[in-house]
This record gives sequence, structure tokens and C-alpha cells, in this order.
Amino acid sequence: MDKKEQYPKVSVITVVYNRAESIGRTIEDTLSQSYPNLEVVVVDGASTDGTVEIIKSYSDRIVWLSEPDQGIYDAMMKGARMATGEWVIFRNAGDYFYSSKVIENAFSQYEDHGEDLIIGGTRYFVNHYYIDRFKNYPEVSYFEADAAHHTSTFIRRTTQLKYPYPAEYKFCADNWFFISVLSNGGTFCKTSQIVALYDNRGGATADHYDRTLQDNLAIFKSFGAPAEIIARQQAAIRHCQKVMRRKKYLPWRLFYQFTRWYYGYRQGGWHRYSRFEELFGQ
Repeated sequence: MDKKEQYPKVSVITVVYNRAESIGRTIEDTLSQSYPNLEVVVVDGASTDGTVEIIKSYSDRIVWLSEPDQGIYDAMMKGARMATGEWVIFRNAGDYFYSSKVIENAFSQYEDHGEDLIIGGTRYFVNHYYIDRFKNYPEVSYFEADAAHHTSTFIRRTTQLKYPYPAEYKFCADNWFFISVLSNGGTFCKTSQIVALYDNRGGATADHYDRTLQDNLAIFKSFGAPAEIIARQQAAIRHCQKVMRRKKYLPWRLFYQFTRWYYGYRQGGWHRYSRFEELFGQ
């Protein structure tokens, strides 16, 4: 049997809009994977900064599309529909795999029992420091656990298509997706390895943290979360709004970075990473 046929096809879907400074590195990082049955899909939201020209230079090795979209989750679903792999994993421009053997290691150890998700760890960066985090399902409920990170989770494509991201959740529709899968009897397994390197300094979540909390509250209510979970989320929103009133004194990204740093400190501390600027720039 050909080595390629021994492994399920995995589609790595990158979504991007106006990220000419990083899209090439992200595509190269994906193409460097040793996994023998790989498909690379890039969905661009009609960029105007040179991103499309960079994507075109890889057109003989990737599947790609450039057209206007309705936001990141619309772009992700476009990628899932374009993909032909049995499994998909999403990334944004500027995200990287932990090593060139991440996908091969994950699937060489995997015994298929029909799981919907394979959940790995994420190395989160704030400036030159990182912390490694693994999701704590099923030790706590999916309402209390951090949502699985889409850059570190392999999703069976039929499952992704079964639960398309709803348009009303602009900032954390992936949390809705994971709760939908698990609350409807979906199954998962974990890989003990770090899958993704994630720049946690900015992005939609950091720039709109209050909206993310509000989206999560609406999601929790829609799934009938316990009253104490709802109350805790409402308290987090009130705290966030209080901080936002002081925004002119503390830029929002600095507040977000501080809260992530403090959370990491409480979870066991940060570690310095010498290749930060090489990967993510200044």
C-alpha cells in the first residue's frame, strides 16, 4: 500500500485578509509538514495589500479562493466546503505548527473509533513568552472549560459541515461549534503533543474582548447552561465594561495581554522563547 493511502487525508485551511507580511510564512510552514496525505486550502477575503499575489505564487501546490466574505467564520466554512480531506484543521495567517511532524505524529498514533475531534495543545505567546495549554475536557463541563482552540483541533470534515458556524456570533462561533458537537453526543480524543503556535497579542478576540464575552453569554444561554455559569459570565462582562470605561488610560490590547499574562502566571508561569521575532515579528 502506498504510504499516502495509509493515512487519512487532512486539509489544512488558512483564512486570511490583508496579511501580506505573514501569509507566505504560514503557507510555507504548512507545506513543510511531513504528513504524506495533505491538502492545503487558503481562503482570502479579497485582500488589497498584496496578499493575493503571494497566494498565487503557491497556486501549483495549494487550493485557494479570493473573494469577499462575511467574516472569519464565513471564510472558515468556505474552506471546509472546498476541502476534500476526511479531517480539517483551521489556522489564521500568522499561525504555525509546533513542528514539521505535528500532523504525522498525531495520525500515526491515532486509532479511528469514529471520533469527531482530535484535540491537541496550544502554545500561546504574549510577546517573547509562552505558556502551553491543554483543554480540560472532560474533567469539567464544556461550559466551564476553555473552548478547544481551532488551530490545535483536528475536526472530522463531515462534523464541521453538520454544524456550520452561525452568523450571529462574530467572535466565538467556534465555541458554539464545540459545544454543539459535544452536547449532541459527539466524541473526541486527545493528543498529548502541542499542535499550534499562536500569537495571542491581538486579533478579533483581543480587540473586541467585551463582544467575545457577550457572545459566549448568548451561547451559554442558548444551550441552557446552569445558572451559576450564567452569573459568572455576566460578572465577567460587568468587569470588562468597567475596565473599558478606563480604556483611555489603558489601551485595550495592553489590558488583554495583561489578563492573559496573569492567567498564565496563575497556571504555572511563562517561558521565554528565543524565536518569537523570527515567527511573529516585532
